[in-house]
Amino acid sequence: MTIARGSFDDTWPRPVIDACVAPSRHTFGFMGRHDRFTVSFFPPEHREDLQIPGTHILFMGEITKALVKQAGASSPNARQGQGRGGHVRSIGAEEHMMREIEKLDAGLEYDFWDEEVAARKFHAVEGTARLNAIPMTDRVARDAAIRELFGSVGENPEVLPTFSCDNGSNIHVGKNFLANYNVTILDVASVTIGDYVMIGPGTMISTVNHPLSPAGRRKHLGIAEPVRIGDDVWMGGNVTVLPGVTIGSNVVVGAGAVVTRDVSDNVVIAGVPAKVIRQLENDVEEWNSVRKA
Repeated sequence: MTIARGSFDDTWPRPVIDACVAPSRHTFGFMGRHDRFTVSFFPPEHREDLQIPGTHILFMGEITKALVKQAGASSPNARQGQGRGGHVRSIGAEEHMMREIEKLDAGLEYDFWDEEVAARKFHAVEGTARLNAIPMTDRVARDAAIRELFGSVGENPEVLPTFSCDNGSNIHVGKNFLANYNVTILDVASVTIGDYVMIGPGTMISTVNHPLSPAGRRKHLGIAEPVRIGDDVWMGGNVTVLPGVTIGSNVVVGAGAVVTRDVSDNVVIAGVPAKVIRQLENDVEEWNSVRKA
């Protein structure tokens, strides 16, 4: 079991880690570049064991991201390192090194040449090849292939060829989803799409980014952030949605737009970068009442 003990300053979510206690072989490690570090915790079932008076326990699954000012380790094998925020100690022989796939899932920089990371792409390559090879007239087989490729799917999905993605399992769509011709979804992180969403031809939704640093790119580093899209969204042709963006419900995205920031409900956006150009009325309740009449 690993215990991280610290306090929070006014720059949350940047905790100040004062000390760490690693009483067993299940130890922790500080990893990262510059002043970004992670703390790896033993499985959350030990959460009750970690309730120490006057102590803040940091959880994000098994991984907590932190910008660390100072840290210490109680292991006799500890060795010192230096980060921009101060001294950092990490466990020596007992250090828990995160796999690249764990870094990816924790929202940290990862090596996209790693074999486990690449295996997810191979799943997508195989799944999209099967889907794109099925004739458009065979709706039953295409529906089954979409459900096998995506993480979750509502009723009446329609995905036209040629569709491409980075994983498939990270794509979650609601009912009456339409992806027109030549849509690409780079779902290294999750892409969650609501009901009655139409995506125009040539559109790309990306969850993955790369460093501005050429040295970082030579290390083939990536970092992934999820994309969320609400209900009743229509994207025109050749739209680009960048990593980490949330698009609200009842949104129309003009053809060729590049969406770089979050978008509120009930608007039309267009341009590079995309900006709100008008408000929209949401008449869904009226439409529902007419259908029930």
